[in-house]
Amino acid sequence: MQNQQLYALAGLDQQTGDLVIKVVNPMIAPVPADVKLSGISKVGPSAKVFVLSHVRFSAENTLDNPDVVIPVESEHPLAGPRFPYTFPPNSFTVLRVPASTP
Repeated sequence: MQNQQLYALAGLDQQTGDLVIKVVNPMIAPVPADVKLSGISKVGPSAKVFVLSHVRFSAENTLDNPDVVIPVESEHPLAGPRFPYTFPPNSFTVLRVPASTP
């Protein structure tokens, strides 16, 4: 993934075989990206996506308001090891991609 506005890291979950990609978008706007998984020969039909995000960067959960920032789970269709994804503003995103290596 090449985008100077995002911070990302990835690793392989040895138990499930999923490629786990963690991305932070600190910008106040959504950031579209072209995700390219080098060294991956095949991916599953969709990735599980978990997003923590809030319109205010300073938002936080408190004892009185424990659900201000909560994870939202969804799926993102995959056509192959290269795919577009738009990261929401002020977000931490985890993509779990079922993958096979050569």
